Amino acid sequence: MYHVFAIIKPPNIYLFGDSFCFDQHGNMPLRGNQIIPTINRSILLTLILIYLIAFWLTPKTVFWSPDEGAKFLELQTLYRLQQQDPHPLPYQGTRIDPTGQFYPSHTIYPRLTANNDLDFHWPVWFSLLSVWPFQLGGVTAIYLLPWLSGLGVAYLSGQIAARLDARAFAPTVLLVGLATPIFFYSLLFWEHTFVVMLGLLALRQALNFEPKTDHASPFRYSSLLRLVLFLITGIALRLEMLFYAVALLIALISVNFFYQPFPQDKIRRLALPVIGLISIGLLVIMTIYQYNLFGSRYLSMLAWGGELLQQPDFWANSLIHLQAIWINSSSSGGPLVEAWLSRWGLVCLLLIALAISLPSPGRELGVLLAGVGFVYLSLTVLMLPTPYRTLHGFFLPAPYLLFMGLFWNYYRQFAKSERFASHQAKLIGLTTLWYLILGTVAVMVRQAELLANLEWGARYLLMLYPLATVCTVVGVLKVLTQSRIFSTNIALALDKSWRYALFSLMLTLVCIGVGYQWRGFTEIQTTKQPLLAYAQQLEQSLPIVTDIEWLYASLSPHLITKEVYVIEPQTEIKSWLVLTETEIDKFLFASFFELSPQLLTDGPYPVEAVTHWQVKKMNFTIYRRIKQKEQQ
Repeated sequence: MYHVFAIIKPPNIYLFGDSFCFDQHGNMPLRGNQIIPTINRSILLTLILIYLIAFWLTPKTVFWSPDEGAKFLELQTLYRLQQQDPHPLPYQGTRIDPTGQFYPSHTIYPRLTANNDLDFHWPVWFSLLSVWPFQLGGVTAIYLLPWLSGLGVAYLSGQIAARLDARAFAPTVLLVGLATPIFFYSLLFWEHTFVVMLGLLALRQALNFEPKTDHASPFRYSSLLRLVLFLITGIALRLEMLFYAVALLIALISVNFFYQPFPQDKIRRLALPVIGLISIGLLVIMTIYQYNLFGSRYLSMLAWGGELLQQPDFWANSLIHLQAIWINSSSSGGPLVEAWLSRWGLVCLLLIALAISLPSPGRELGVLLAGVGFVYLSLTVLMLPTPYRTLHGFFLPAPYLLFMGLFWNYYRQFAKSERFASHQAKLIGLTTLWYLILGTVAVMVRQAELLANLEWGARYLLMLYPLATVCTVVGVLKVLTQSRIFSTNIALALDKSWRYALFSLMLTLVCIGVGYQWRGFTEIQTTKQPLLAYAQQLEQSLPIVTDIEWLYASLSPHLITKEVYVIEPQTEIKSWLVLTETEIDKFLFASFFELSPQLLTDGPYPVEAVTHWQVKKMNFTIYRRIKQKEQQ
């Protein structure tokens, strides 16, 4: 409670004496210095406990997204290679179907090329890192890396925020950990949280490049080496990290060369590291592309994006793209809301962007109006009674990030007088701004407004959530506690009302953000329960035939030891029956549709249904081949 009241009270008002008061720089003198670590440890323990409960409650043997299952199949392939298995591809149908005719054809699945080489859709590094946990703890253990990375992202974000304001650690940790999609992705077998943690580790190394002064530590080349290592690893795992690396590099060069004086010793000291950073990074990225270590699709994605940028219609529809990327899109099961409501979100963003550049009281009025408008938008979507499978907008699942502009507003106003406008604040602010721009353009090029992917929050902009949260928390804290002198009591009362209104809006938007993460957590449970039911029905010792291509990925921990054949019933059932005529007498067909009797009677041999049942809208039918003796 001390922490909360210290935030909302003006800096010259004390709660229980001087020893419990934060000053306007976020420092607590005397006994307060002992309270901050206690609060921080309590917050961390609370977050770990919540993450443990969520981890324990989440089913592990089925996957929310087929992409997770395909990465698990990558893991299995690499594991079998390690065990020197002559058939590393996790396809038990090889004994009958050595050419893989009825192996899932979607590009996400690992496969053998015409030259008998393994081909993977994504970079293999995340799956490779997960082999060791799988060996130690099975399927459950593969979730540990994303889960621990989620906690690491929250902790590192708090550390970075605390460099600017000691009060910012606890709220930043809580907000990143519980009010952004970091919580959601920590519970999935995906590399997103791990990559974000690498990005924050790189930023923390970049913060060590502060120009040498009487109070600054000298430049350390070990920090540069670690920075390069973290960025290269992140880029190797996720292509969007390339844009983050560019944003961080631009910010680093800008802060050290353009926002500071130009003493010759500083230029000599920093020129070589920066040139080295660029050279090493470009060399490694060229090597990765040369040997196609990014996976089979990344080069074609970049080529397609280059063509898209040259089309005039792409830029003409940029507002539609922004609306989908920043606010909401109904693609792939997203929330169905009226178009004007999504446009209203863009209006709120524009309003606050304009407001922070206005003088008082226009600034305060604009910020409050934008905040109220965003509360209406985000709360309306959160409370929709109809379920939605995905959530695409960046700001919608973490609506409090609307206020991150206060960081730059305060920085601009007090850059010459306060420690807040330090080298580190400039670097964090510029990195966030540049990645917001570059990352948004990258997503526009990648998918425009279609966003045809499963996500809960903009996963291609996931790196931006902790960065923007740091800026938001520090900016709001500074606005709430800055010292101001007023000539009249009316002005003082209005200022106090503005601060309490801002705090109330911030708290409301944070609670809404937590609500979105809770809804995302329940979405994982809701999606996985039917999958668990399907897996239970398929636990029979029969070959499985299905027309559902994603089923093998989503249920892969249950199906990798079974013969599973994926067919197109109208065109491939006959060829599959011919192929398996002498090998399979009975099989289980799983589909949301029933096989047409005509398809079976026109086959190479008669087939009849033995039993049929339905679970969670999926049909399960056991068929058997009628032998010649029975026909007679």
